[in-house]
Amino acid sequence: MKTNSEIQVKQELDQCIVQMKNLLQQLEPAQRLTIVNELMVRLIPSRNKLTSSSDKINARMNQQDQGLTKTQMQLIKKASDDTDRLFDFDHRA
Repeated sequence: MKTNSEIQVKQELDQCIVQMKNLLQQLEPAQRLTIVNELMVRLIPSRNKLTSSSDKINARMNQQDQGLTKTQMQLIKKASDDTDRLFDFDHRA
């Protein structure tokens, strides 16, 4: 069963939708479409910035002292960069 606060939120949203619909009816169709598109963009959560595997590895290495040699760190970085390039190549098609 829904709590009172959930029911109140739904009722308030329903009221807002009715008000928005009435306001949109006062606009020309082209303006209405623009407003609805802008509204959808604002309501949809934005995507988080993607982090490259190389950046993830570097962050993890900075957090913990792994005791790795410089050569080992370079090999890990090269493998991460190569993985990123493969991912980019794979998703271009």
